[in-house]
Amino acid sequence: QHSAGAAATAAAAFALPRSSALAAGGQLSARQLLSDVPVFAITNSKGAPYLTGSDSAGRRTGSFYLSPKEALEQLENVRAFDARASLSILPLGGIWDELPHSSAEAARMLSAAPQPKAGTSTDLRLFQLEPISDERAAVRQVLGKAGAPADGTV
Repeated sequence: QHSAGAAATAAAAFALPRSSALAAGGQLSARQLLSDVPVFAITNSKGAPYLTGSDSAGRRTGSFYLSPKEALEQLENVRAFDARASLSILPLGGIWDELPHSSAEAARMLSAAPQPKAGTSTDLRLFQLEPISDERAAVRQVLGKAGAPADGTV
């Protein structure tokens, strides 16, 4: 079971873009728009994100989640070995430029990054943005119909 406080915090993070800037005829940059999109990370007591996965070569990886539900599920898995692990919410705009934007770029960045000895890292080359599960399935279906590889590479 998830605490009501964590759910309320996650729900509060989903604020609409700053309508006053839009209503006044202003334009928001991509970074400003992404700054209104919350992402979720599983972190230790010092705020360092956990490496919770691995690639086919055994290199440890971490994730930032768009879905609060999926992040909370992963938090429960991490709490099996760190009861003080928590869910941190940050703006996507703050990390977007440092994250890989394709499977190929993710593999390149991961292979260039040294593997840490600890189970956490602040080296964003080890992390990727996890799409929402429903979106992942829809993309695979569209790619399959188009005859493209299911991993999104072209």
